[in-house]
Amino acid sequence: MEKLKGSLYVGLAAASYGVLASIVKYANIHGVHMSLLTGGQFFFGLLLLFFLQRREKTSPSLKDKRSLLLYGLSFGATSIFYYVSLLYIPVSLAIILLMQAIWMGVVLEIIQHKKLEVKKIFGALLAILGTLFAADIFDVSTRLDAKGILFGVLAAMSYTCNMYASNKVAPHAGNLKRSFYFILGGSITVISYWNLDLIHYFSVQDFLIWGIPLALFGTIIPPILFTMGMPKIGTGLGGIISSFEIPVSLACAYFILGEKLNLLQWLGVLIILFSILLINLNKKA
Repeated sequence: MEKLKGSLYVGLAAASYGVLASIVKYANIHGVHMSLLTGGQFFFGLLLLFFLQRREKTSPSLKDKRSLLLYGLSFGATSIFYYVSLLYIPVSLAIILLMQAIWMGVVLEIIQHKKLEVKKIFGALLAILGTLFAADIFDVSTRLDAKGILFGVLAAMSYTCNMYASNKVAPHAGNLKRSFYFILGGSITVISYWNLDLIHYFSVQDFLIWGIPLALFGTIIPPILFTMGMPKIGTGLGGIISSFEIPVSLACAYFILGEKLNLLQWLGVLIILFSILLINLNKKA
């Protein structure tokens, strides 16, 4: 029963992340600037986490706070790069590029442990192959925007840092406090990147309408549910269930934005999902 609950929590967290991109793209199509969307997400997320984390008695040390803030910069960078990529490419391609963190994480693990695992390397190569199909690059009529691809890859790189930080940085500290300092660091990145645009494109109505749901789906619900679910099911099964973000994101892009994938692209998505399964299968908690 506990494992079922854990699986449900992680699945809902992944689904929550999957909704984000379509909301952002929809809002931007209707004239809301990316600076306001990103700023609203981090502002309301930070505000709510500030009150929630005060309930935890365990507090990180000063050294841990510095580390959390430093790695938190990548949390802000991921949102910025991911959302900016949506200005140039479809949601369906943006999520596929973000999932390049699959093989980037494998490379990071190899560098750290200086140990080659055939299964993981094969899984990483499969993820790259799946991406080629999902991006539809074999269709000569497909025109990919270089800026969109660049920002998508940068989002994947910073997302890899996020995953590393979530597992390795101050794991003994309270989860809500860790989330608070991560998001505080991310807020610094958001303010530094968008700076005056945050003021220039500010609208109280849009700030409330879009900032609150983005904060809930991107900053509040996923970390809390992951924290509740991962200990119950372990990182292996957790990594597999987390890939639920991909089909949810594609489904939202279809129903909200009308984006469609051809058969080869769906094949690419299935290959990517299989690569995640392969990399995480039999992985210990």
